[in-house]
Amino acid sequence: MPDPRPVPPVPGPSALPGATGVLVAGAGFAGLTAAIEARLRGAEVTLIDPAPTPLWGGNTRHSRNIRLAHDSETRWQRGGYPAAEFAADIERLVPSDTGLAGVLARGSADLGSWLAARGVAFEPWDEGNLPFSRRTAFFRGGGQALSHALLRAAGQLGVRIASGRIEALPPDWAEDRPLRLTVQTADGQHSLQAEALVLATGGYGANPDEMIRHLGPGAAAFANRGTPHQDGAPLLWLMAHGAATVGRPGDGHLVAVDARAPASDAGIVSRADGMQFGLVVDAAGQRFRDEGADVGSARYSVWGRALAERADPRAWLILDAEGAARLPPLLYPPLTAENPADLARLCGIEPGGLAATLEALAAHLDRGTPLEPPRSRPEGVPFAPPLRPPLAAIPLRPGLTFTRHGVAVDATARVRLADSGSAHRVFA
Repeated sequence: MPDPRPVPPVPGPSALPGATGVLVAGAGFAGLTAAIEARLRGAEVTLIDPAPTPLWGGNTRHSRNIRLAHDSETRWQRGGYPAAEFAADIERLVPSDTGLAGVLARGSADLGSWLAARGVAFEPWDEGNLPFSRRTAFFRGGGQALSHALLRAAGQLGVRIASGRIEALPPDWAEDRPLRLTVQTADGQHSLQAEALVLATGGYGANPDEMIRHLGPGAAAFANRGTPHQDGAPLLWLMAHGAATVGRPGDGHLVAVDARAPASDAGIVSRADGMQFGLVVDAAGQRFRDEGADVGSARYSVWGRALAERADPRAWLILDAEGAARLPPLLYPPLTAENPADLARLCGIEPGGLAATLEALAAHLDRGTPLEPPRSRPEGVPFAPPLRPPLAAIPLRPGLTFTRHGVAVDATARVRLADSGSAHRVFA
């Protein structure tokens, strides 16, 4: 259960100081841990976040677990997961010569105990509530409890926490001198001098204009699964003013989500599943991908990317009653109809196209007529075509979890400069 203890009261915007040792922008996991650690090392720390207080925590509020290196089994993790294996897993996905993979992997070995000392509770695997995992530890109460625990710890240590945001840095942001920053608050602009800045504001997943600029008009249909307050303003400013960049513009972690879910902040519960139990069609009623090709854990991101790559990213998962009964718990019940034509009209699918798709499937089963694309039937995954009425449908669209495009940092987390070297006092 989520931790019922309230987050300590925090000062309002007018209570921001005129100067601080470390200014941390962003009250998600990265920002909270940075603020706490800086405070533990003796710095005067101010933490700001643009969200209203109940939404502090950013995308961390939707998390469930964290990957941690460990050499032997603990109550929170099975088996062992050496730091070298963790680093190799990272480098296989994102090759890098910065040494950051090793820094992250080695540092994670002590992170679990550090978090526990800050009041974060983990779920013991021996209580039988968790899937087997030697790589990750699960938060008891999920990301909301994690955020609350870290906010409490920060407040108790004397970190000043307030609502506010920065959109730009001073022209001399990379030099070795204090930073004079303008913080936007509910009661106007506030001038603040910081000896160092930690930028932990996330990507630009809540900035549709930026996504459309990189990916085209179809990105307007993407759902933002995370906080609506990550518009990327300071990140984009840095990338336009001398910071080295990393990643691909518009790239991000995508999954297929229920199109009826909130456009922002729906989190993990919006994720759609069960494509392997039915057929996925577009607005014309036509299939465009083998629904049984991917049934492992990567299927979520595979379908998110498949939808995002289409000019019209909308789609519908079509199931019969047997397939619908196999679905995991859903945020919304499926749309249902007694026949394909009624279902098509209910969903906004071209009725003739859906009818032709279902006829093609029947012909494939009866006479072996080839399907294009093919329809795999993986071993152990039940699928009993042809689909028989009553039929059900789940509307789908791409859901963006986080973007993967931002500023490059060195092994000490200082922002790297496009020409050479790193900023002296700006970290990310």
